[in-house]
Amino acid sequence: RFYELVAAEMSTRFTSAILWKYIGDEVLYYRRVRFLSDLHRLLPTVSAALHSVIASLHQLYPNTRPLLSVKSTVWIAEAEYLPPAAAGQVVMSKRNMITSISRLTEYTDRDFLGPDIDAGFRIAKFVERKRLLISAHLAGLLHRERASCEQIEKRLKIVSYEVLKGVWDGRRYPIIWYEDDWANVDSSFLYDEHFSSPLIAT
Repeated sequence: RFYELVAAEMSTRFTSAILWKYIGDEVLYYRRVRFLSDLHRLLPTVSAALHSVIASLHQLYPNTRPLLSVKSTVWIAEAEYLPPAAAGQVVMSKRNMITSISRLTEYTDRDFLGPDIDAGFRIAKFVERKRLLISAHLAGLLHRERASCEQIEKRLKIVSYEVLKGVWDGRRYPIIWYEDDWANVDSSFLYDEHFSSPLIAT
């Protein structure tokens, strides 16, 4: 049911998002960003989708409320297309690559490779239930365009700095959460959540 709810939310709220792949209980989507203005509505929309899926799950399965939740990570990368003719070659000039060598899954024939792609998976371990985490690169773009992103500075906060394998040459990476309302964030945690999560305790 979780997968159906995610698919319904994405098809309703993100008509240009494409299913990339499933990794266990993770559902990965991607979309091409053509204009910086595309990013202005991104986080409020993702946040709304996240909380809608959680609410639907809890309505369908009330007994799971203290046990089951959903979390989300959004990151961005500049990637170049790697044509099939270059398959198997090491292309040193490209930092991040989009490949379409063969049909990789039943969902898409595209895959994404590179350090900025990997960074998204690395930061994802620092997102907690009901939270929306975003990459530092995306936060930087939104901050630069803050005149067009209403309330963005009030909704993004660095909650930690962590060393991530293969990211930023071992320097501490800012872990950034998005919240619609930081003033009431305390009430959104379970009463004992800080015991099981060092990040929330901090």
